[in-house]
Amino acid sequence: MNRRLLIASAFAAILPPLQLSALAQTQAPFSVADVVDRARTAPTTPLPWPAFDVRKEILIVTSLPDGPTAIAGDAAPPREYRPVPEHLGVFLRPGAPPDSLSGLQLARDWNGHSGAATVVPVASADLHTIETVIHEAFHSFQTRTGARGAGMVPLPFGDTLLALAVLDGRALLDAARAPDSELRDALVRALRVRTVRSRALGVACAQLRDLEAYEGPARYIASLSLHGPDGLVERASRDTSSVYTLTRPAPASI
Repeated sequence: MNRRLLIASAFAAILPPLQLSALAQTQAPFSVADVVDRARTAPTTPLPWPAFDVRKEILIVTSLPDGPTAIAGDAAPPREYRPVPEHLGVFLRPGAPPDSLSGLQLARDWNGHSGAATVVPVASADLHTIETVIHEAFHSFQTRTGARGAGMVPLPFGDTLLALAVLDGRALLDAARAPDSELRDALVRALRVRTVRSRALGVACAQLRDLEAYEGPARYIASLSLHGPDGLVERASRDTSSVYTLTRPAPASI
């Protein structure tokens, strides 16, 4: 059984109730050049999608609301972008971002490169921001390779559905952690939870599967890039636990 698939599914299982914004609250002054450089150099371990290499993606990071704008991955950007000496291959454009670079943009045509750029507005330089840049760059890769899926499709979520989403993520993580001798039983338990959740979702179950195929790998790749294989399950566990605090008591028996 592919443990990576279980972890990616666990990340995706709790996404619908989270609906987290990619933007953090404004913090102390920070360098967008540093953000883009850290994002492109983050992966320290081979990624399970060999065709995806964040270092080959065109990353455009804009600082809200007044700029500047940093870019990496384009060796010959427009003239208004100047090299940043301390960040090899990173270019900076002073001032507020142009309207053409407003908001989040995936697989954007840029400087003669079709669907090559990812534009991410940021308000901080913390790890969540770095992870967001890698996450969105992977979505651009999915779009270019025809694996875009439906993206963040709204799903119905009441208290019971939210609790089931958390249980779903936890069950998948338990299976990812299980030794080989216990894997079958763990998978059976995870399937039981997923069956109950799918019935509760009804026709929206198809949207969940599409969302998992789109968001799960993106969160997996971004987290793997920053935390490595050893920290991956811990990160997924932390995400699941944080959502659990938002729920009422989950159904006692599944």
